[in-house]
Amino acid sequence: MDCNQIILLSNGEVRHRVDFKTYYYSSQNIFTTAYGQIQEISVSSNTNGFVIFYTNEFIEHSLLDIQIIENFAIFENLNVNKQIILADSAYNTILKLVEQIKFESSNLSSFASSEMLNILLRTLFLQLERIKEKYPDKKSSNIDYITFLKLRNLIEQNFYKERNVTFYADKLFITPKKVNSLTKKFLGIPIKLALELRAILEIKRLLIYSNSSLKEIGANMGFKEPTNFNKFFKKIAKQTPNEFRYSNN
Repeated sequence: MDCNQIILLSNGEVRHRVDFKTYYYSSQNIFTTAYGQIQEISVSSNTNGFVIFYTNEFIEHSLLDIQIIENFAIFENLNVNKQIILADSAYNTILKLVEQIKFESSNLSSFASSEMLNILLRTLFLQLERIKEKYPDKKSSNIDYITFLKLRNLIEQNFYKERNVTFYADKLFITPKKVNSLTKKFLGIPIKLALELRAILEIKRLLIYSNSSLKEIGANMGFKEPTNFNKFFKKIAKQTPNEFRYSNN
């Protein structure tokens, strides 16, 4: 995808396949997808709802604080199923905001429509984050969670070439042991596996949705030797890169 999505499902059922994982949603559910993710959506005949598309450029040039948005729990990007099941009152609140966004986006020639869209989208993000705060796994007030957010962003910026735990520990001024405890606490897996899974996901995307050769993909992911690239991929995916590409085309 070349944009971000917020999808509000009012009624019906949705099968949502994102980055080779499948999720199932039903009525009064809201879920998100981020720039760069690969998705496929199947819906039941009675499905209705709303989809909001927005680009990173829109966020950067709007009244929104990009750092705040990136730190929202609903936009976590490391193997997290990003959905919120809405109670009736929360659903009604979100629905009113989405309907206002729809109205403003269809009247862009009106006075201050862009400013209104910025304000409404920010309000929507804040409302979703307020709802997400009620979930037991959300610990944004905890110093560990703040450090984890920084770690997550570092991984997104560097996983192509850097999968050494010490690199991330040095950037955060903490020990490798502490880095490992953070991913275990918030992702349920060790840092080494988190880095490997993020790299594997990107390799899978490139294998299926690009025409790059295996050698080119391996080089782009920091592997100097094709044999090392093949071994790395097969260890996690249980297939060679070539087998995976063939079986998914």
